[in-house]
This record gives sequence, C-alpha cells and structure tokens, in this order.
Amino acid sequence: MPPGDPPALERSTPIARKRRAIVYYKIAGDPVLEAAFATALVRAERILGQQAGDKDKLYELHAPEVERVGKGKARTCYEFGCKTAIATTNEHCKGGQFFLGARSLSGNPYDDHSLAGQIDQVEQLTETSVRRAYVDRGYVIVKRHP
Repeated sequence: MPPGDPPALERSTPIARKRRAIVYYKIAGDPVLEAAFATALVRAERILGQQAGDKDKLYELHAPEVERVGKGKARTCYEFGCKTAIATTNEHCKGGQFFLGARSLSGNPYDDHSLAGQIDQVEQLTETSVRRAYVDRGYVIVKRHP
C-alpha cells in the first residue's frame, strides 16, 4: 500500500483497488490522464468515505443522480433510480398511445405532490386543458388550484 493513503481508502473493495491502481500505476505524473480521471476519482473517494448514517450518499459511480426510493413493500425494501412522472393519452390511437409529458422528480416527493406539476406541463405542451387524470393508488386526491 502506498504511504500516506488515508485509512478510509485502504479497504479491499473492488472500487478501492481500482482507485489505487489508477492513481499509483496508470496516471501518476501524467497531467492529461489526471484531468481525464479527475471526476471518476472524486466520486470513488466519495463512495469510499461514506458511512452508514450519511445523508446525500452517492449510490452509482457513473450516474450520480440516482437516489434511494423507498418502496414500502415487504419483499423489496428499497429501489434505486430516479422517480419520474409520465403522462400519456388515455385512448388508443391508430399508432398507439402517445407520451404527452415526462418529468424527472428529484428528492423523492410524494406522488400526490407531483400530480399538479405534471398536469400543468401537459396543459402547457398540448395547449388544451386536462379534463381527467388516471393515477395509481399511490396518489391521494388533492384540491387543484383554480
């Protein structure tokens, strides 16, 4: 192990071994390679330094926007990814259903808090008012602004 390595980075995990191999054997002294690997190395060090109770964890090295989403089901406690809101047409057209709007929701909001924003997006994109919305059981009826 190279001298001066912090104890948090000395673990024998695959990401720790790859980080050490890149830093000490592949890019040492080469400024072009150091610049190319800078983002990946910062993310790797962030993952290696995380503790069990930390907030704002990094779950995916190549997709930092991935969040932990609580499922509330017995067989799957958590799911990882990004929560999205999708709006489609209700009727099947000749070409199939069409996507009218899609939004990525950061911060894992409640389903009922995302409905108003999705309806506003569809109304803005289609220039028509939404008369009816079908949602799954995660949504609770919320009064809509006039």
